[in-house]
Amino acid sequence: MNSLSSGGSRIALGAAYGIGERGVRQAFDHGVRFFLWGALPKADFGAGLRTLARQQRPELQIAVQSYARRGFAIRPGVELARWRLKTDYLDWLCLANWDRPPPEEVLEAAAQLQERGLVRKILISCHHRPAFREFLRPPGFSGWMVRYNAAHRGAETEVFPLAQGPLRPLVVAYTALRWGTLLDPRYAPAGEPPLTAVEAYRFVLSSPAVDLCLVGPRDEAELTAALTADAQGPLDEAGLARARRVGDAAYAHGRAQPPSRMRDVLAEVPDLLRSLWRDGLTEHLFSRFNR
Repeated sequence: MNSLSSGGSRIALGAAYGIGERGVRQAFDHGVRFFLWGALPKADFGAGLRTLARQQRPELQIAVQSYARRGFAIRPGVELARWRLKTDYLDWLCLANWDRPPPEEVLEAAAQLQERGLVRKILISCHHRPAFREFLRPPGFSGWMVRYNAAHRGAETEVFPLAQGPLRPLVVAYTALRWGTLLDPRYAPAGEPPLTAVEAYRFVLSSPAVDLCLVGPRDEAELTAALTADAQGPLDEAGLARARRVGDAAYAHGRAQPPSRMRDVLAEVPDLLRSLWRDGLTEHLFSRFNR
């Protein structure tokens, strides 16, 4: 397991979902050290993270996401995050939502930020699992963000075996709840209850390949579920089998292709707008369109 999470919490906290200053402090007090400052982060989260950075900066791992597709557009986002969080440097720059190696100008811009000490390591997120093999090639990346949950388990065979050896990347799993469908009775197998949030997080944390499980709690009750999962640790074999059954049922409900008719597109708009308002622009939202 990557040294970042050894001896501490395996929960990473995302900034765009609603948890505020008090929740940030609660997470830190329970051992959380990795905080993702994503696109459209919540201001109250930032206030909590600024306070922590002022008091506990060496203990924190702060990551910022960039969805920029041109090299020149990356630094402004990094500088804005540094300014808003009142920190001299960011521990991670996440090049977000790349399904193939980024172009040279993007890699060069990221490397320049490292050389100037503005960011320390580069993380890449991806929905297309075969691309992770390409990410092993020089210059490589210090961390990978990959979708993994009880319904989407392909990373177990396509990604996790690649993350081996002393120079293995940090592996951050996201979308542990699969947009909430793993918790929804409508998507559960007949005669069986859906997973609880604690079970869904524990499933992800059961994989020794996962260093950090990214969570996006909207309130302190949801944060408590993630922290409880971290404290309880991996599921037993019966729990893993149940999680896979529920995951398979949820996946079977969600295999529809993106809408192809205008009527279907319009039917998706209200849910899309609610997601944008509630979640901002995040890996959670992007992953809904990469099934």
